[in-house]
Amino acid sequence: MIDLPEKKESALTLSEKDEAMIEEAEMRKWTKLNVHAIGEDVTEIKVDDKVYLTIGAIQDAERILIGDAMKLMVNEGSIAIVW
Repeated sequence: MIDLPEKKESALTLSEKDEAMIEEAEMRKWTKLNVHAIGEDVTEIKVDDKVYLTIGAIQDAERILIGDAMKLMVNEGSIAIVW
């Protein structure tokens, strides 16, 4: 499970299309995402590792709200780089 960077709130009301475009541009900046938790079968990655996911892996990931923070659920094979 990967921590998502906090989303900056806009003072402007944007259309869904514009919001999606901005989110996609922001995703390109997510080069070192924090590992929040791992499953029992994960062997190569540890909690608090910094990882890189491709844009496709981010878009395909399941999004889970834990408390008030959004997380991404990805499989170990989706992680391209461990920093």
